[in-house]
Amino acid sequence: MLEAFGRFVGRVRPDCGPQLLLRLFAFLESLPVSHEFEKCGTVQKDDNNSARQKVCVGILGVSKEAAVSLAPHLAPIGEKVELLFQQGKVRLMERGALCEAMLIVANAAGSPQQLIMVLDWVLGPTKARWQQPNMQQTFVNTQAFLGSYAGVGPAGQTLPV
Repeated sequence: MLEAFGRFVGRVRPDCGPQLLLRLFAFLESLPVSHEFEKCGTVQKDDNNSARQKVCVGILGVSKEAAVSLAPHLAPIGEKVELLFQQGKVRLMERGALCEAMLIVANAAGSPQQLIMVLDWVLGPTKARWQQPNMQQTFVNTQAFLGSYAGVGPAGQTLPV
């Protein structure tokens, strides 16, 4: 329903995209968060996670249909997503969907600088991790890399995380 509504508003009234996005972010913040490492098990937590994911899909829909009207707001949207993630109010998979929405908007903006900015923001944590000296040491050989990055030991054994 949210996805359809977002796409409808994006097509009929793209100028309302920024306001709708603010409302969707407020809705996302109002829903309780249960992180991946927490065992869900309860219907309420599963329902909350499902609702949160649907809000993120709604944000994707609005971003796709109203990308041009959202482009001037790209930096504040990115700051909002990062703040929510740092505060633990957005799960990792939700951040992924929100990053995808930002890439859609940056691409529609037609500005290579904005697209580069979003890519740097999205890939920054991975880039920082890969530049750490201990990670650099795992690049020495394939087995070290697989053990560190993928948790695969000799002969395909799974290593404890």
